Amino acid sequence: MTPKFKHDFMQTWILLLLLVCSATIVHGELTCSHVETYDDNQVLLLHSQCYHFAQDAVSWTNAADRCRSNNGTLASIPDSTVNTVLITHARNLDYSNLANVSFYWLGGQVRAFETGVSWIQDPGTGFLSFNDGEPYGFAEYGCLMLDPSMAGWVTDLCVSKLELVGYICVYPSMVKSGSSSVLGRELQLIPTNMKGIIFFYIFTHITTR
Repeated sequence: MTPKFKHDFMQTWILLLLLVCSATIVHGELTCSHVETYDDNQVLLLHSQCYHFAQDAVSWTNAADRCRSNNGTLASIPDSTVNTVLITHARNLDYSNLANVSFYWLGGQVRAFETGVSWIQDPGTGFLSFNDGEPYGFAEYGCLMLDPSMAGWVTDLCVSKLELVGYICVYPSMVKSGSSSVLGRELQLIPTNMKGIIFFYIFTHITTR
């Protein structure tokens, strides 16, 4: 076996191994098992994100800090689909006696009536779902909360701890592959558009020998 043939042989098998590992790990199972909660039903996996319906009554400011301290953020709502799913889940928690609160702080604030909602993590869609008569307040009175009973949003004082107001944190899901887990939407050793190139290289390299 010549040095060149040995080098080409090893290179081919390394690329093939990477391709197989990539195909296996990318399709790993998504989970929210890393999110600490009193009850697993208080965490919802949606669009590769973990939404934690925290039942602690705290102010909007404290809720934002708590999410941030756990590497998350107060939830943003990008569209009607996410809005409906979150409202439905909040209602189900209430019906199942798993909710201590009736409202949930979101990661948005109305800084001025003419500017709309400013999000901690802006989804960039401009979606709004205020209840009739809202937003009632702005600036320090303009922090956003989800109102499941009315299927919309309301505003209130940001620094007040309100007895029936919890909060929704959102975290990246985890990707499981065998015994290992990785934070994020996907674990991808090789970009998808590179897999075809690698396969083509391996095929032509082997068939032309």
